[in-house]
Amino acid sequence: MVGAIVIVLLLFGGVVQALHLHENGVGAWVEVAGELALAAPVLYFARPIARASGGWARALGFGPPRWRDLPVALGWTIVQLIARGIVGAVLLAVMPAAKHERISNVPKLAGKPLTVLVPLILAIVVMAPIVEELAFRGVLLRSFMRRWGFQLAAIVTALLFGGLHFEQAGGPSASVILAVTLALFGYLQAVLVRRTARLAPAMMVHSMNNALGVIVALHLHVH
Repeated sequence: MVGAIVIVLLLFGGVVQALHLHENGVGAWVEVAGELALAAPVLYFARPIARASGGWARALGFGPPRWRDLPVALGWTIVQLIARGIVGAVLLAVMPAAKHERISNVPKLAGKPLTVLVPLILAIVVMAPIVEELAFRGVLLRSFMRRWGFQLAAIVTALLFGGLHFEQAGGPSASVILAVTLALFGYLQAVLVRRTARLAPAMMVHSMNNALGVIVALHLHVH
């Protein structure tokens, strides 16, 4: 089960980047379909776990968000930005070639029509946080914790999360920086899930982070 989910996740990340699905309106909707396709095996493998453990919330911490999650998510988003900013700056100093590459995994958005922006934002800001948190901090983290304990499980899922996004940057040096900083993001997300025992705050942080990426991509490519 775990191996199948890992293979699907990593293959999905590579295929999305290789096909450049964000280049046109049809491709952008294909990316939405891809997120749904990615959700299918995750839900397929998660359902028996949820049934055996008395429900989604008890098994995986998967449930609706609450208002009290908002300040937690805002605070953790700031923690994430600071931590990733520091690590990213260090890596950029070590690999200056990345200054001429796109480090973000958010594609160029300036000048794109709404037929491209709407499905991309839907996939990036809404769908990806739900699917990826359920997969990495829900199914995989909890499965690995049963074998190795929290710390090693958090590190392994973080590395897998970084690997999922490795090919989504704009160059080799940028890919390394993106993968490392997103692995750090994944580890901190695991810490948040461990503290709250729920996925909703982590999904909100993930969504806020991706929304900021979209805003920055729009601004930088406009100017």
